[in-house]
Amino acid sequence: METMPNLRHLRAFCSVAQCHSISRASDQVHLSQPAITQAISKLEAELDTALFERKSDGMYLTDAGTIWLTRVNLAINYLERAVSSVQPKGSNSAQLIHQITTTQLRSLTAITRHHSFSEAGRQLNISQSSVHRSGKELELCLGVVLFLKSKQGVTPTPAAETLARASKLAFNEIQQGYHDIRALKNIDTSMLTIGSMPLPRTVLLPEVINRFTEKKPTVSIRLIEGSYDDLLHHLRYGDIDFLIGALRLPGKTADIVQHRLFDAPLALIARYDHPIFATPDVTLETLSRFPWIVPKQGTPTRSAFDRVFKDAAMEQAGKLVESTSQILIREVLLGSDRLSIISPHQIRFELDNQLLRTIPYRLPQTSRPIGYAVREGFIPTATQKAFLEELKTVASSF
Repeated sequence: METMPNLRHLRAFCSVAQCHSISRASDQVHLSQPAITQAISKLEAELDTALFERKSDGMYLTDAGTIWLTRVNLAINYLERAVSSVQPKGSNSAQLIHQITTTQLRSLTAITRHHSFSEAGRQLNISQSSVHRSGKELELCLGVVLFLKSKQGVTPTPAAETLARASKLAFNEIQQGYHDIRALKNIDTSMLTIGSMPLPRTVLLPEVINRFTEKKPTVSIRLIEGSYDDLLHHLRYGDIDFLIGALRLPGKTADIVQHRLFDAPLALIARYDHPIFATPDVTLETLSRFPWIVPKQGTPTRSAFDRVFKDAAMEQAGKLVESTSQILIREVLLGSDRLSIISPHQIRFELDNQLLRTIPYRLPQTSRPIGYAVREGFIPTATQKAFLEELKTVASSF
């Protein structure tokens, strides 16, 4: 991760961009002209690019400066909204934001994550006392309680959780700014962090990743696997760039935007030589006599499975094993008489090689929308945009 610039330097940059003048910006942000000049110079050195063109009638943003301003404004907006939301009505949150430091926000996010001052200090490579002092200074600045001590450690208050999330999203925007500017110079060593549900990992992402990395070999990709709720949390906190998989309609949170790519039908599955295939006419009663391995409650596939029996007013099949592991489901099916429900897309290899087989039973209205989710207001970097375009291209063949 790149260095997170001083918040005061970022505010000074925004003011100069708005005023086209260091002297006028000085009055606006209450910093001396030499301090602002030094702040701009330090930012340009960190970014290894000029942010302004110095002309006789003022200072004007370069292309890199325009890109950087977009990211900085997004970052500051995250922080301003969060500070405003935790403040009592009537408080001047616009003024408070000018008193907060990057160090305080880094300490806040570390304490909130680890629930410990000492562990937060180790993660930030600073002393426990420094972390504690930063946390206390932030509490005094905002006039709100951020942490409660207990025998188990440190418990963040709702205000701390709100500010920590905003801080992580702000830091993420700044990192995107670094990547944007490097891409402008045809230097792309960024990393995409993608949260993926089971289906895309088997039939969608392998082709997307191969096609994308062939065009952009210097870009790294980190794939994060997990449950939908876990991945959604990581997306909302800026730990991943986007989430790809079965969409939840309607969406679970208002700050996440979902984009549909295609619909994936579900089918009932058994091993290729399962005795059910000797049955001339498979009925729901036939299906109910066999044990099953199905996803856990709360997943779209499990909801579809439950509806099959509920809509027919029949008692649900018993002897259930619950798992979201495709590897486990596959091996259980191959070694037993259990049945399962899954998208044929996910077991294409097993179907093609006659290891598993779809049961001839029609499932009404069980297609799942597959797509990707991003944070509201998400502005992709050039690299992220290229990946999403590749994703859409591959998905269009489904």
